[in-house]
Amino acid sequence: MKNKLLPLIFTFLFLLSACGEGEESPQSGITSLTASDVSVETTSGENNSSEESTVISENSDNLESSELSEDFLIDDGEFYIPYLKADEEIDFSNAPKAEILLYPWNSDYTPYAYAQLVFRENDGFYLFMYCEESNPKTEVTQIGGEVYRDSALEFFCNYYPEGKEDRYPSTYVNLEMNSAGVYLANYRNYPLNALSGARVTVTGETFDGYWTVSAKIPLKLLKDLYRTVEFKRGSFVECNFTKCGSGTDIPHWGTWQPLGGETPNFHQPHSFKLVQIR
Repeated sequence: MKNKLLPLIFTFLFLLSACGEGEESPQSGITSLTASDVSVETTSGENNSSEESTVISENSDNLESSELSEDFLIDDGEFYIPYLKADEEIDFSNAPKAEILLYPWNSDYTPYAYAQLVFRENDGFYLFMYCEESNPKTEVTQIGGEVYRDSALEFFCNYYPEGKEDRYPSTYVNLEMNSAGVYLANYRNYPLNALSGARVTVTGETFDGYWTVSAKIPLKLLKDLYRTVEFKRGSFVECNFTKCGSGTDIPHWGTWQPLGGETPNFHQPHSFKLVQIR
């Protein structure tokens, strides 16, 4: 009897094995990702939030926040910095205006002012600021003097925002200018002109009912300050534009971005606006 059952048992085992080979795995058709196929980027939340989120993308190159490709350019109608090629003339006609409309510490005198900023390849940043004032106080004549006591326009910019966590939270340039083009320029707590052979250049002009300042922040100066910083289409900086006159007949402090505190203080880098070059 045993001899008759053996062929049947072998046949059953063979059929069972064949069925196992033809069975589709639950994972069939799914491609597994290796470490080389996946890039992980840690990005900060919106509105300068310190909260971090992890983004996983398949087969993508890592893109630093300051070196996004043109496909990632933001077009939200907000303020941005136009990118000019090396052979293009400086032109502010198509540059958006950052209007200085907020006067959180004084509403008795609120002169209208705005700023424009462009970047030219291999050259640097060019700034234009405008203010509606008939007789701006202009008494400071020495570069590095207390320009903020005159009627002044100011520019604050962190040119390397992604480095502020691992270096210093206040790695920004502060440029204060009166209507004669006299300026005070600092990087953190240091006079800007003492840190580089390159110099900021400022020109001021007064007209009937308004005045303007134009400034150049050369690329060499920024390279000396930030070392590894690069600027291209898609790069970001953080900035704010302000108007002040702490020593004028009516002291006033205006700002583009909202600022807090009970007393006037423009040095609030956490309130700077993230702005893209494009």
